[in-house]
Amino acid sequence: YPDGQDEYPVTGVSWYEAAAYARYRGKALPTIYHWVIAALPANEVPSSLAALIVPLSNFASNGPSRVGSHQALGPYGTYDMQGNVSEWCWNEGRDPSRSTGRYAVGGAWDEPHYFYNAALVFSPLDRSKTRGFRLMKEIREEPGVGRLREPVVLLRGRTAGGPVPTPVFEAYREQFAYVSGRLNASPVTTVETTPYWTKERVTVDAGYGNERVTLYLFVPHGGRRPFQPVIYFPGSDSFLVKTSSEGVQPGLRAVPLDYVVKSGRVLVFPIYQGSHERWTPLDFSDRVAYSRKVVEWRWDMGRTLDYLQTRGDMDVSRAGYIGISFGASYALPLLHAESRLKAAVLLSGGLPNRDVPPVTNPINYLPRITIPVLMVNGRYDSLLPFETSQKPLFNLLGSSDKNHVLAESGHAPPRDVVLKETLAWLDKYLGPAR
Repeated sequence: YPDGQDEYPVTGVSWYEAAAYARYRGKALPTIYHWVIAALPANEVPSSLAALIVPLSNFASNGPSRVGSHQALGPYGTYDMQGNVSEWCWNEGRDPSRSTGRYAVGGAWDEPHYFYNAALVFSPLDRSKTRGFRLMKEIREEPGVGRLREPVVLLRGRTAGGPVPTPVFEAYREQFAYVSGRLNASPVTTVETTPYWTKERVTVDAGYGNERVTLYLFVPHGGRRPFQPVIYFPGSDSFLVKTSSEGVQPGLRAVPLDYVVKSGRVLVFPIYQGSHERWTPLDFSDRVAYSRKVVEWRWDMGRTLDYLQTRGDMDVSRAGYIGISFGASYALPLLHAESRLKAAVLLSGGLPNRDVPPVTNPINYLPRITIPVLMVNGRYDSLLPFETSQKPLFNLLGSSDKNHVLAESGHAPPRDVVLKETLAWLDKYLGPAR
C-alpha cells in the first residue's frame, strides 16, 4: 500500500487474489448471506438501522477514507460495510444481463447512498479502485452451510405475466383517483439566491390526514414568463434517512439539474411523503403501507400542480417531469395518473428490481402512458441493467414518441449527455424556453 495508507481499505484486488489471500490467512471471503447479516441483520434489529448507519458512511465523495473515520459502525462492531469500497463476496453471480461473475456488495465512495444494499455482479478479474474485501472466520461448520456458497441469481426487473387486463387495471387506477381541494398555501419565502435562480419555499395542504407538503421552486433570473414548470422526483437517497431538505440541490451527485433552471424553466421539488422531513421507513415488505405511500405521492404531485396553477408566472399547460433512478422506476404510475404532465425525462431508470404490489407495479401502467418519454441510461448500469430492466421498460411504454439514449457509463450517465438530450426533449415537447 502507498505511504500513509496503512489504515485505508486495500483496493485494486481481483476476486481471485482476495480469495487466495483469505485462504493463505486461514479465513474466507464471506458469502453474501454472511455479509448481509453482519451489516444489517433486519431480523434482529429494526429495519430502519440503515437510517442510522448510511448517513455516516462514505458515499458520493472524492475517494476512500481511513477505516472508522466516518463512524459508520455496524451492529457487530464492523466499520464501513456501507460505502467506502464495495466488498467482494464468495458467491458466483448469474445475472442475465451480463456474463457470470462474482458479487461485490455495500456500495463505494463514488456511488450514491442507495447503493448501500446493492449486490452487483462483476468480473472476478476486475481490479477497480472502488473494490475491496474483508475476511471472515467460520468458528464451526453448521449443517447445510455449504448451500450458502452456491451461485445466486438476483432478478433485475420484473415483467412476469405482463400488464394486467383492462378491467383489472381500472380497479387499480381507482386507487389513484385525485380530487382538488383547498391548498391553504403558506406565504412564499426565499431560501437562497444565486446568480442563476431564487430558491423559494411554500407549503400546502396534502389533502390526506393533517399533512402539509413542502415545495421548493428554483426560479430562474431573467427568464421568460410564464415559466414552464418541471416537476422533479428524486432518487432513493431522499427516502433512506430523515434529513433536512433545506440545503438539498436536486439531482444525482454526478448529474445535478441546474441546467434545467439555467435554460429558463422552473424546477419544482416537492418533498414527497416518506422523504426528508416527512420521512418514514420505505418498507417494501409491507405491501399495504407501500401502496398507500405511492398513492400519497400522487396526491403530493396533484397538490403541487394545483398550487402552480394559482401563480400567474407559471404555465402549467407546459409542465414536464424529470425522475432520477428511483423516480424513473418506482414512481412511474404517476405519469399515467397525472394528465397535466406533457412530457417526461427518465434518468438512470428501469423496471424496479424489487417486488412491488400489482396496484403500484409500473408494468401495469407503462403501456397506458402516452406522453412523450425520454430515457437516458448507462449501458453498463449494474443496478438497473440494460437487458433486464431498461429495455423492458422502454418496450412497454405506450408513448407514440419515445427515445432511449445509452451512454457509455454505469448507473449515472455523464452530465454532458444528460444536459444535451434533456434540454432538446423539453424544447421539443414543452416549447423552447429562454
